[in-house]
Amino acid sequence: MKSFIGFYNKSVYMTYLGVCFSVIGIYLCVIGQLNYAMMALVLAGVCDMFDGMIARKVKRTAQEMEFGIQIDSLADVVNFLALPAAYFVSNEYFEAGYLIFLIIYVVAGVVRLAYFNVVTSKDTGPNKAYSGLPVTSAAIIIPVAHIFLNSVLVLYVYLLMGILFVLNFKVKKPGTKLCVATVIIAVILCAYLVMV
Repeated sequence: MKSFIGFYNKSVYMTYLGVCFSVIGIYLCVIGQLNYAMMALVLAGVCDMFDGMIARKVKRTAQEMEFGIQIDSLADVVNFLALPAAYFVSNEYFEAGYLIFLIIYVVAGVVRLAYFNVVTSKDTGPNKAYSGLPVTSAAIIIPVAHIFLNSVLVLYVYLLMGILFVLNFKVKKPGTKLCVATVIIAVILCAYLVMV
């Protein structure tokens, strides 16, 4: 019998690291360090981008593969829904009237993740496109909005993202070049957030 429940191997360590960054990011939102919170969100996104690549290179049992699907979605809830929610309510212009934007964002994100867990479990082959905006896009969109938009407009970005999470349109999955570009953007974002 194992001492701990769960799976602990290199196929999931990156997922766990992303959750750690997000928990730190939530704390940073609470104490008002929003630039560093956005940096934590970017780093959680980088972890999410690489966890799947690592998992595909590791030999796993069917149970470990199913655990990977579930833990990835649960991590996405923390990384790309809970941390952005903490940032949203930390916004200097947040008031109760804007709460509906956050509700739409979080509920749409949860619906999307649950739906694709069901669909993914029935997939028989590779899929080259996402349907709708992936929740992981929050790792780039929200920090960019934080840097370039005024605080009120950032709140409206959440509403738009929530709608796009559940709209049925195609978004091409990133290839190697786009992944490299995303890492470069992440590094630039982190550097900027530290300097300002």
